[in-house]
Amino acid sequence: MQIQSHNPSHSPIFRAQPGAAPEASGDTTTWTFEYDTRGLQGRYTDLRLKGSFHPETGLYDPEWNGGQSIPMEDDDKDGVYTARVTLKGAPGQEFQWGAEGKDGKWAVLQERPIKISLGEEPVSRYTPVSNHLYGVHRDEDGVRFQTWAPALGKEQLADYKLNVDLYNDQGELEKSIPMTKDARTGDWTLTLPGQWKELEGKSFLYSARDSEGNVLKTRGGKEVIYADPYSRHQMGQQRGLEKIFVDPVLGFETGWYDDSGKGGPNYADNPTYGRFVVDNHGDAQKVQLVLRDAQDRQLTKAELLERLGEPKFPTYEEASAADKRDVDVLKAWSLSNSPKLTSYLWTNKVNDDGSIEMTRVDTDRIGSGWTTVVNNFPNLEGLKYEFQVFKDGKMVGDQDGDGKLSAAERLKTPFNDAYDNTISARPGSARRSLIKESAYVPRYNDTPRKETDYKKKVIFELHIGSFLAPKDNALAPTAEDLVNNLDYLEQLGATDIYMMPTAEFGGKRDWGYTTDYFFAGADAYGFEMKRDQAVAEGLLAADARTDQESVWIGGTEAIQWLNDQMHKRGFSTMGDVVYNHTSGKTDGDNPLWSIDGDANSFFANGGETPWGRKPVYAEQGVKDFFSNNAVQQVTEMGYDNLRFDFTQVLHNTGDAGQQIAGMEALRQINRTLQAVKPGTVTVAEDFSRNWLVAAELDKSENQWGIEKKGMGFQAVWNDGAREGIYKGVEGTESMDHLMDAMIGHYGVSGWDRAVMYAHSHDEVGNSGKWVARAAAHSKDVMGSYSRAASRAGAALTLTGPGVPMMWQGEEFLANNDFKHGLTSTWGYDTDWLNFKVTPDRLAVFKRGDRAALKPGEEKYFERYQAMNDEQKAQAEICSFRAGQFKVYSDLIGLRRSSEAFSATAPIHRVHTNNQDRVIAYSRGEGNEQFVVATNLAECDRGGYGLNLPPGQWKEVFNTNAQEYGGTGAGNFGVSVTGNQGVMLPAGSTIVFKKVG
Repeated sequence: MQIQSHNPSHSPIFRAQPGAAPEASGDTTTWTFEYDTRGLQGRYTDLRLKGSFHPETGLYDPEWNGGQSIPMEDDDKDGVYTARVTLKGAPGQEFQWGAEGKDGKWAVLQERPIKISLGEEPVSRYTPVSNHLYGVHRDEDGVRFQTWAPALGKEQLADYKLNVDLYNDQGELEKSIPMTKDARTGDWTLTLPGQWKELEGKSFLYSARDSEGNVLKTRGGKEVIYADPYSRHQMGQQRGLEKIFVDPVLGFETGWYDDSGKGGPNYADNPTYGRFVVDNHGDAQKVQLVLRDAQDRQLTKAELLERLGEPKFPTYEEASAADKRDVDVLKAWSLSNSPKLTSYLWTNKVNDDGSIEMTRVDTDRIGSGWTTVVNNFPNLEGLKYEFQVFKDGKMVGDQDGDGKLSAAERLKTPFNDAYDNTISARPGSARRSLIKESAYVPRYNDTPRKETDYKKKVIFELHIGSFLAPKDNALAPTAEDLVNNLDYLEQLGATDIYMMPTAEFGGKRDWGYTTDYFFAGADAYGFEMKRDQAVAEGLLAADARTDQESVWIGGTEAIQWLNDQMHKRGFSTMGDVVYNHTSGKTDGDNPLWSIDGDANSFFANGGETPWGRKPVYAEQGVKDFFSNNAVQQVTEMGYDNLRFDFTQVLHNTGDAGQQIAGMEALRQINRTLQAVKPGTVTVAEDFSRNWLVAAELDKSENQWGIEKKGMGFQAVWNDGAREGIYKGVEGTESMDHLMDAMIGHYGVSGWDRAVMYAHSHDEVGNSGKWVARAAAHSKDVMGSYSRAASRAGAALTLTGPGVPMMWQGEEFLANNDFKHGLTSTWGYDTDWLNFKVTPDRLAVFKRGDRAALKPGEEKYFERYQAMNDEQKAQAEICSFRAGQFKVYSDLIGLRRSSEAFSATAPIHRVHTNNQDRVIAYSRGEGNEQFVVATNLAECDRGGYGLNLPPGQWKEVFNTNAQEYGGTGAGNFGVSVTGNQGVMLPAGSTIVFKKVG
């Protein structure tokens, strides 16, 4: 699965553009060519220069000196290779150049050679990977800033420079320092020697200013001042506070957008509330929220009621026409019974002095926390908020014992905001950037992974912000919660954990595809940790914050630590990157929109997508931004592999020029990743069925008049297989269609290039397409056939070709809607984890057969005997979920037990019958061969003839086993041959192994 290096030819000769050859006369200039290898992890050495010039005469040479090269030297041994050539030609004469490594491979990672023009400054530096330069970094004892803004400083903006604005601890601008521009690249840099110690931890923004210090304004009057797009560390969203939209009739949280034009609701006109959360502190007696005015005086209950009013929800009859329409849509979507926020309203527990006692929330899998919801968010703006945690009768953090928190004491409590506790109109915005570098050094990169052969991997997709969350999602899980639940994933048997986007997004709760800061980890996934543990984990220096009991672990370190902890357990990790659009969220703050003001260099002429503006990939600076980010994800953030969101937007939308530019951006990203970290697996979510998406970079084909090239992905999501499984279970497509999906790897050259799945966040969240629902034709998925068909869908995914992927919850019949924006639909019933009893064992409990108990079952047996009828009915549902988990775990074990189930092992049609709804295929070859037979009918088919391949076949797996929740009907280990009849239970899959 290695991507071939970019190598136009072993000795590349690039032809000149028409009319480029100069006259023999002209000025001579000695040019310095520099290749900066420092971002390449030491993989490129002993470089040699090539160019469209003769190195002795200095004249333009369209044959590139016959492909010959000259040595480059790393004189200072700092990773920058240099060569000097005297060039001759008229002013404006263009040359091209590049370099090759000691292995003779072309070492320019962008699509084309580097251009220079005589008359410019005679120095050309190429830095193929520059994520170590962009952003703010420590430069020995100094501070170095670098960012991209190509339009500033030229033409209409010639009077403006980019400045670094430095702020003090009170949030006041201290100084604004002009940066220096590289006119060739559009990069702006500033180095402040010897100032790291003084500036570390301070905040900064970038601003476009003229020589008088006046800030550039857009046509809309907005000042061009913005946070660092390359920042790894932000001040973060306001700690423990989020602005949410609430349905005014139904009383649950909704999204922030208007989807009414597409038949959905308009959430954006819903009233806004503030949700306040303190995570952890399950040992506290109480946790209070206090609101103060600008003079720091605590508001009383009467004053709060006067300001906010009583939170009330009108009836449907009292609602406006627009609100009624939203309710009608939500009812049609069967979402009107989503958990409400009313039990967390501030008025439920408010004292006369105005202190609000927050509601304690205890969960099975993500610990405890405290929350309250306050209505009328606009009237909260400008107030100061403070959390007070009481343990052993004392206020946590009250070091002087005066019964309150001073400003200094408050700042040392990790559950309070570390910068500004004045409630902002946009508390979900990440605010200013920080002069800081990550202290975390990964410890477990070299730990052996559970699986290194890509063809044998089993991928589990999850969303950190909802994984194993309770039904109402009152507490949002963090990176720490995921680490605490790795046992669960290990018991399941997954080898690779794919996480939905973890870069900084607007708001506390989101899928993550509304990215604001691509290089910073999402602060929403940060968490509080005991200081001593943070030191032991390498997250905090031993001499740092010695006066604090607990510390806050911000988003970037949280994700770095999370990846490292997964590596410690042997999991490979896959990050999710979003390069087809950027955030348009109302509570976000995407700095890319501010680059160059109205010139809008990052998006100008890029085009539109349904989710936001498309970047202008034709700009080399935009290509570099994304290739640098991809490298940063696998080097700094610690991901092993990457999944790319909806890549067809780049290469398959817009005019020919836009498609080519997007394709070249993807090629550069994949080329760069393989140069920096060979073996990185990249997976494209792409439904264009263009085989070149997952083709090597040297492949090409003329498609609809456009020369398309291989884009270098290792794999593509196989939506055809997902659709085939779903519709096959639903009964709306024939078994021939399902078989075609199982054996036909459309859009890729082979099954090693496809990710096979029955569920993903998109199908579940956007369309509610759980396989169990397809079988039930409703949301009632606990019927015997629905459960059986769901198990069969799992078997098709996990015994079929390609690399299998699961979506969180399918392994226990989760069935939640996971609607984007409706966070109350993100959680699910996890009660079964406290009663993990499979259906076959529950049957023993029902009989009261104490003698048949297995070790460790006594406590569950006693619990069951003490249950009332309603509780016993719930226990049965728990057993169905436990059985589902068991079938997934066993199927994964079966897959990993034999090469016959590898992604590329042969698959052949054995049998299909559209009327009977039966399908069978073989996997493997020789004696290591299996036949997978599935009956999707709602009735058993006994004595069924499959016309098995020659040999003796024995049942080795049955999704209808009683321990999984089935009836137990099957073939009971009997060997069969040829067309000898077999039992195919309703909605089930039988796996036969060749035994002779």
